[in-house]
Amino acid sequence: NLPYGRFGRLASEEPTRVGVAIGDQVLDLRLASELCPWPNAVSQLLEPLAAGDLAAFMGQGRRARRLPRDALSTALAADSRLGPGQGGSMLELSSAGKQPIALPGGEQCSFLDHGDTVILRGACTADGARRNGFGECRSTVLPAV
Repeated sequence: NLPYGRFGRLASEEPTRVGVAIGDQVLDLRLASELCPWPNAVSQLLEPLAAGDLAAFMGQGRRARRLPRDALSTALAADSRLGPGQGGSMLELSSAGKQPIALPGGEQCSFLDHGDTVILRGACTADGARRNGFGECRSTVLPAV
């Protein structure tokens, strides 16, 4: 998930810009639009974001929001220095669907499909500190309505 949002620089007179949060960093979509060779369809959809108009972009509908996000995810995964199995999403883990992931029981998966259940469990540990976890989060992919 790459959430779109507005950001600005501290103590700057510059107007706010639109970016995508990636961890504790922000990808400036104006710079990404100017410096990256995007396909025409993606480039056209990035124009309102590059101009700082998040409302106009969101008004283009779900497909318009999804296409740039997918292109950004693919570009980020392609430039990732993560080793096999270290991605943070199915897109990264499967190299944008090009390398299926081996599942227990011998099945292979490139993308989530209707009926698939995803289970997330997580915890942080450190020497001398208590274990901190969030338990289990479970969700099943349903068909679009």
